[in-house]
Amino acid sequence: MKGAAFIGDTDAEVLMTHVMSRYKSEFMHISYVYLSDHELAEIAVSNVFLTMARRLNRYPGQSEEKVWALRYLMTELRRLNIMKSMGLRPFIRKRRR
Repeated sequence: MKGAAFIGDTDAEVLMTHVMSRYKSEFMHISYVYLSDHELAEIAVSNVFLTMARRLNRYPGQSEEKVWALRYLMTELRRLNIMKSMGLRPFIRKRRR
């Protein structure tokens, strides 16, 4: 899927399904190693996929989707690690309608 421009709803669904099925276990492993907490790792991966779905229109299409996804993952892991070090637990926000 490298180099493709994903602009339609169907293409967006295909990209997200591909990314989630292909990288979920790898991202879970990276998240668990970084955070040392299974629950936080699950939250991190879920947040990354939700963020990617919301920002799909920003996918440049010039690099592999894994590189794009890893940028979001590392940002989320840093955020959760800071919260963890401060003794805070993340909460899951309900989506506004």
